[in-house]
Amino acid sequence: MLNPILVKELRSALRGRYFRILFPFTLLSATVIAVLVLVDRSGFRSDTLGRDLFQAMYACLLFAVTGLVPFSAFLSMGNEWDEHTYDLLVLSRLRPLQIALGKLLSAGIEGLLYFSAFTPLLVFAFLLRGIDITSIVLLLVGAWVASASTSAVALALSSLSRLRIVRVVLMALLAAILFGANIGANAFVDDYLRSPSPMDTVEDWQTLILTLSLMGLPGLLALAVASSRLAHAEENASTAPRVLMTGLLVFLLGMAVWAHAGSPSRHGPFVMGLLLLMGVALCDLFFVTERESLSRRVRLLVPQGRVRALLAAPFLPGGGRGVLLFFLHVVLILAAVAIQCVGWGTGGGRTTGEFTSVGVFAAYVVVYLGLPMLVGSRWTDDPRMRLLLRVLIPVGTLLSVFVPALVGFLVDLPQWTRMEHPLDPVWVAVECGIDGYDARALGVAAVVVAGLVVLLSVPRVVRGLGEVRTAAGERDQRQRALPAEASRAA
Repeated sequence: MLNPILVKELRSALRGRYFRILFPFTLLSATVIAVLVLVDRSGFRSDTLGRDLFQAMYACLLFAVTGLVPFSAFLSMGNEWDEHTYDLLVLSRLRPLQIALGKLLSAGIEGLLYFSAFTPLLVFAFLLRGIDITSIVLLLVGAWVASASTSAVALALSSLSRLRIVRVVLMALLAAILFGANIGANAFVDDYLRSPSPMDTVEDWQTLILTLSLMGLPGLLALAVASSRLAHAEENASTAPRVLMTGLLVFLLGMAVWAHAGSPSRHGPFVMGLLLLMGVALCDLFFVTERESLSRRVRLLVPQGRVRALLAAPFLPGGGRGVLLFFLHVVLILAAVAIQCVGWGTGGGRTTGEFTSVGVFAAYVVVYLGLPMLVGSRWTDDPRMRLLLRVLIPVGTLLSVFVPALVGFLVDLPQWTRMEHPLDPVWVAVECGIDGYDARALGVAAVVVAGLVVLLSVPRVVRGLGEVRTAAGERDQRQRALPAEASRAA
């Protein structure tokens, strides 16, 4: 049986003016561009005409599937708030994931219509020679993953608020994200087509899988965010994104270790560690700022047995349990970097410089995320304070990094102007591990402060674990009482 949201959204999308106007307009524009490329051949060599035509058509396709389709998904979710139909969806007993997935599948089918419409133009470009079929297939698969990922991000942004004025701001943010994604994708395609990969080595397949995984990662996380935002306040809207994020982190770490084992890279562990630590901090920001207590409905679903409940605690809602999950994520990243740096080494040798750099950067991440929550955790029961914390923490982090550079410019401190100051974690990390020990004292200070933050966060984590342990005990008591009640009723 088809997802009812999929059927509903397909009907409204295909009958709406948005698709009926933009679909033929996009195809007409692509056809005009293709004619211009074929007619004006002065700037094209005969042996690269097919490649140049494909690149032009692919840019039009990307604009459609990573621009128009995500906007359609954004408007689809926004209509639920504007037309007050979300309450009807809740009454229909559809799960939040079904609602979000149905809308995403509708956007995916809309994207497939664009793919099918552009197929004749892409096939014609192949017939003109200058591009191989392997490159065409790989780029089309990448466009499909990018379309699904950006559509999920659009759904997540549209689900963040019911207020129209806020959604206008979110729509502007979405436009900026999609514009940057299109610019980056077209630059990547231009570089790739100049030296396409033959896909005949293990390293090529490793790169492909890792690239597609990184493209799909934001979409999977956004889908989890959208489904959690559609859930009732008493429902468990946190476990699914926590489990999904942890699984994706383990997958990416495994891929990175596998790729590094095959061909060690000089600074691969350092770059991987920094990117994953920043991604983990942004995602875990939503978990550490959740309200502390479990809702009554979630307390009834805590796993039976106190040992099982404690093992599942990091994936249950709650800010203290979110802090525990954040620490576990940081430990996983540091362990993977240690395996790469010490186990296989970089460039064939054993070195700990990259691990030192990543460790210092991890200390800064713990401080920037954990320190504000030592005070802010008192007000996480208020939704407005949770939203304020989720905005102030990343904004404050950016200000602490860039404001000293501005101060250095004003007071003539060239080193600060070059972003070489104690509050810039990247510079301190590089100086401590890779480029020497000029900032060793700063690195040690960051690790010490991070250790204090961890120690001061222990009471909050212990309270979160204690609540889970109590809820598990209550569920065990209810289970033991059921046979007695059944016997009395008999």
